[in-house]
Amino acid sequence: MWGFLAPACCGKEDSKFDRLATATDLEQDEAVPAAGDSAVARPPNVAETGTYEVVLDKSSGDRLGMDVDYMLERSVLPVMSITGGLAEAWNQKARPDQQLKRDDSIIEVNGVRGNVSAMLEKCKNDQVLNLSMARGMAHDSLEADLVRLIAEKRCGPTLIRLSFLDAGVLAEGTGGGPNGALRFAAGHPGQDPCVAAALALLGPITAKYVPLLISHSDLWALAANVAIKTMGGPEIVTKFGRPDAATAAEAAPPADAL
Repeated sequence: MWGFLAPACCGKEDSKFDRLATATDLEQDEAVPAAGDSAVARPPNVAETGTYEVVLDKSSGDRLGMDVDYMLERSVLPVMSITGGLAEAWNQKARPDQQLKRDDSIIEVNGVRGNVSAMLEKCKNDQVLNLSMARGMAHDSLEADLVRLIAEKRCGPTLIRLSFLDAGVLAEGTGGGPNGALRFAAGHPGQDPCVAAALALLGPITAKYVPLLISHSDLWALAANVAIKTMGGPEIVTKFGRPDAATAAEAAPPADAL
């Protein structure tokens, strides 16, 4: 059985990342949103660090044996568990650096990437699956990287301020942030120097996880919440789904703004 986990209800505050609810068998004829033209397009500027390839042949009739985390806002399918079947059989014969593991992510299925619905359709319908995987591409890994960064650099307040400033962006037409538009203005005259400092600190994490797993704005919000907890504050549930601004204009305030 190949399972995938549906998005959690927004009202479930006890979900750590507001992401998982129930497992569904992909081999059933469950309704999956139709893939658009973007299903075969490769997102630009994708950082693929620690990738490896996996081939699973379903012709034997065996189950796939993986549960994955399914959120439409993402471009990848994080592996939540290996449950036997073809995935476990692959691991038994593969080199250690080619073995499927929890917290890795599927980034491409038979040439399709960037659209998780289309990737799931491929997993359900194609007999042979050529999977491109990214090592350590999941929220648990992301949070661990943020905790290490904050502990090593003592930069919690800087990351909190970045998220605060992002939330306060006011722009003509769109209403403004949080939308990640501050990344276009970092270092410009009049810009809070904290923005450039925070973006530099987050640089390696951004290169690894954005945009595959998370948007810039969601990353900044998560980083702030992790910083608050790391510095002894309460755990704050991070809600995801903030779209990123595409241009610097979305960080420009209206002429009559105070």
